[in-house]
Amino acid sequence: MLAALSVLSCKKDSAPVEAPDPDPTPAVVTLTRIVVAPATLSLTEGEEGTLAVNYYPADATEKPEAVWTSSDAAVATVEKGVVKAVAAGMAEITATVGSLTSSCKVTVEAKPDPKPEEPQEWDGKTFIDRSAEWTTAFVDKGGWWAYEITSCTAAYHLIKYAQEGDDWFMPSSICHAPVSIADAYTFFCVNVDESYLVDAVSNQLPDIEELVWPTGNGVAHGYVFGFNKDKKFTGEYAYLQSEQAF
Repeated sequence: MLAALSVLSCKKDSAPVEAPDPDPTPAVVTLTRIVVAPATLSLTEGEEGTLAVNYYPADATEKPEAVWTSSDAAVATVEKGVVKAVAAGMAEITATVGSLTSSCKVTVEAKPDPKPEEPQEWDGKTFIDRSAEWTTAFVDKGGWWAYEITSCTAAYHLIKYAQEGDDWFMPSSICHAPVSIADAYTFFCVNVDESYLVDAVSNQLPDIEELVWPTGNGVAHGYVFGFNKDKKFTGEYAYLQSEQAF
């Protein structure tokens, strides 16, 4: 009996085991600002550019995808941050995330007209009419008249004229119709001394050729012939005609 009591008196009550604490709830970081980059964008008609949205703070808990809009879709459109230039003008591209917005100012410039390709070597038969591209002015020199070239895409050019009743120039028909470009080219560029042709071509603008005739001599016709940097005919020409009879 004493032995039993002795054994019982040596036992200790075991402490209760506590359950581990659950993982703490992470703190929510609120998105406070968005910024579209770049802030400005310049494009030419037909080009595309990409915009990005930066979220602040960077460790925000949620970063919803932005909704993109354009203030003028006739100037520039946008889809998922990709801006496409439509026509010359200005538009504001805006990204929206919830109640937050940020914008980029887009400037679209008109696409430049492509420069006509200058033939480097004439094929000997094809003539290229540049009359709509090479600008000229018919200048009153005080009773005498001259042509002035104001633009020409050829590296060099040669001005020669055709006028009714004048043996010095290539003659027109009696009804003032111009001679053909093939006949004019043969007359001015083939049936001439080579040294004359080389000396006659010019690369200076404006180039005023004061081939004069008095008032009353009829309608003046003329051609501008294009030459490359080696002063070889390119096949290009422009036909000129005075706006009225003189």
